[in-house]
Amino acid sequence: MRPTKPHPHVEAVRAYRPLAALVPEHWRAHTVAAPDGANLRVTDTGGEGPAVLLLHGVQVNGLSWLRTARALEAEYRLFMPDWRGHGESARVGDANLDAASLVADARAIVAHFGLGDGPCHLVGHSMGADLAGRFAAEQPFASCALVDPALRDYGAATLQPNEEPPPWMAAIFATLAALPLLSHEERLQRALALLPPGTPLYEEADYVAFVSGQAQFDPAFYGQIARLGYLFQEPAVIARIACPLLLLTACPMMPGASLEPGLSAFTTHWQHGKHRHFPDCGHAIMFEALEEFVAELRRFWWKVSEPRL
Repeated sequence: MRPTKPHPHVEAVRAYRPLAALVPEHWRAHTVAAPDGANLRVTDTGGEGPAVLLLHGVQVNGLSWLRTARALEAEYRLFMPDWRGHGESARVGDANLDAASLVADARAIVAHFGLGDGPCHLVGHSMGADLAGRFAAEQPFASCALVDPALRDYGAATLQPNEEPPPWMAAIFATLAALPLLSHEERLQRALALLPPGTPLYEEADYVAFVSGQAQFDPAFYGQIARLGYLFQEPAVIARIACPLLLLTACPMMPGASLEPGLSAFTTHWQHGKHRHFPDCGHAIMFEALEEFVAELRRFWWKVSEPRL
């Protein structure tokens, strides 16, 4: 049996610092009560500018927006919650989570910080994008940006509630179980196995935040994903989004897959939408093309904030 080759990025991540050294000291952490009393962790930063609620995807946490928030905090007030089962928020426990309950958690955060009292921009990535779109369909926001939401049905590969993980997920579960028990350096090296094949090594802050999210993730959340559904399969919800909508897409996670069927659900039914494709990026657009990503957000927010004559 041939020995396993070390991951090509093993040596590079050895020099990456702990997360505590990368999160600015002036950032603030809060605990917000969900509608059922569960604790939700929210990190915020910024000053008196317009509010931005940043919603992360599956298996990471709010600090996956670390570099995005550092780039924008001088102009905006940014809020980065951890979904249940993620980061420092409550574990899944006995909860039966679905899209409506997770949106209710986001609504509690908006109410807690009074974000509905002034202009607030909504940004979501992956699962967070699906939930952001649903939230924007029921409550007015200044704008909503969806960063690479699902445009294909991955339901067949999703773990069902109370179901044992399929064989192909065994390695993922083993890695997730091991991460909390490892030293910082060992954790960074072991988590390389969780990067999608062919993914370039992320910048230090992005990768360390990514690994932090993996180590804090509650695998029981996988059993809830099948209940969430997909925004692109609900054109009536897309049609109810009244605020300006920015859809950012990247290369499909499955080689050879087409984005067009899912993309048309947005472009056919949205009220006020713009689409920008990042052809050289994988799923984590804000990691792989941070400067372009932030510039696109700034342009979009500036345009939607222009006074109407």
